[in-house]
Amino acid sequence: MDAIRKSNVKPDLPLAALELFEVAGRAQNLTRAAEIAGLSQPAFSHRIRDLERTLGVTLFHREHRGVTLTRAGEDLLAVCTRSLGDLRAALERIRAGPGSKVLVATDFGFSSYWIMPRLPAMRRATGDIELNLVAAQHPTAPSLRDIDIHIFLTSDLSESRTRRLLFEEAAVPVASPDYLAKARTIEKPSDLSQHPLLHLAAPDGAPWMTWQQWFAGYGLDYEPQATGTVLSNYMLVVQAALSGRGLCLGWKHLVDDLIAEGTLVPAFDQDIKSGRAYCIELLGHRSGDAAQRIFEEIVAAAVVGD
Repeated sequence: MDAIRKSNVKPDLPLAALELFEVAGRAQNLTRAAEIAGLSQPAFSHRIRDLERTLGVTLFHREHRGVTLTRAGEDLLAVCTRSLGDLRAALERIRAGPGSKVLVATDFGFSSYWIMPRLPAMRRATGDIELNLVAAQHPTAPSLRDIDIHIFLTSDLSESRTRRLLFEEAAVPVASPDYLAKARTIEKPSDLSQHPLLHLAAPDGAPWMTWQQWFAGYGLDYEPQATGTVLSNYMLVVQAALSGRGLCLGWKHLVDDLIAEGTLVPAFDQDIKSGRAYCIELLGHRSGDAAQRIFEEIVAAAVVGD
């Protein structure tokens, strides 16, 4: 009975606060995050500080250009992104039916840095169609059971009526301006092996470019340093680079806006291409006119941005 009573204790961390924290972690700017959440900036900031007081830790470094995650914030964001993403995906699969709701599955980087900035324009263009994103670092077949559209990296460059290539995978090392200003001179690719490199965790068979593959593109051997930082999703990798913790691979099209803003700076002008590409596929589980319209809108947006 005591165990039951304990299990019914009101949780210290309300789900709403964690959702707001995740929005802020993705946006890296409290004003922008408040707009996304539909709150005033002071109210949003107050909720985040309440969460920090509850946890007894600082989750964000407040800076002139925005906010960056602390180490504790990075750890919490990784858990929130994974857990809240799974929860949202389950809820969307339960609620979504045929008609005007379309489920799009892709990885964290593409979702956060390519689709999210274009989502308002897509919604205006597609009218009353409700586009719902399901993000995972490496979506697998079982998790795609109820998905309408899948966007993923692949070495299979074939196309069909229901499958189109969006853009090729190309990456260049990037870092924060402050890091590059303080770092030892980087004149050639081999110089990067002397710098802290930020890695996206890559399980066997992962389709994305790794640092080993990037160095191999220049004919160089590379083994991850003992001090190299490995992070579980691309959002955390980019956040670590923005925080000045080292260099990460910046995927073309995903980090273009951050480079244009000057918050990330390429270490070299030339990118390395892997031979893979981002592909969009209409899966057909519930594919109707709504899914077809979203499919065509995403393809059109990729053509415009190429």
